[in-house]
Amino acid sequence: MHDSRTLKYLIRGFLILLTYVILTLITSSHLPLEWHDEGLKFEYDLTLILATPLLVFILVILDYLNNKNQRSFFINFILGIPLSIISLLAVLFLYRSFDSSRGNEKVLFENRFKNGQTIISRTRYWESEPNKTSIHRVIKLGDCFQWTTKYDTANINLYRWVPINP
Repeated sequence: MHDSRTLKYLIRGFLILLTYVILTLITSSHLPLEWHDEGLKFEYDLTLILATPLLVFILVILDYLNNKNQRSFFINFILGIPLSIISLLAVLFLYRSFDSSRGNEKVLFENRFKNGQTIISRTRYWESEPNKTSIHRVIKLGDCFQWTTKYDTANINLYRWVPINP
């Protein structure tokens, strides 16, 4: 009796964790400019993506432990592997579809730069077009920021500095 209650709480906890992971992936894809570093965002998203199949596999094993009389461990174990792979593919598809639906980051970034909005936090982003690839970055100095390209030789130049908190 006590073991079955513990298993039910574990299953609920892992389901809540899985829901949190998927919702966090969706949220982080919609707020790209809130990250201080694109590399950190990628590592965070990759961790969440890889956590999804692991959580699904753990849920399959916990489901077996909850229903030992009805199923065999081998069948649940074999069923857990394809379910984990399917969940990985599904979360990758979900992540990519939300990631590509943001639109052109360059336009969004330039608009925020021209208006002097306070949302600029990311240090760099990639712009890819058919015949053009460039890297832009934000340089911060005190309470101001500056939008530069990868090819700027000086870290601090005489271009426009925009106050972060106007």
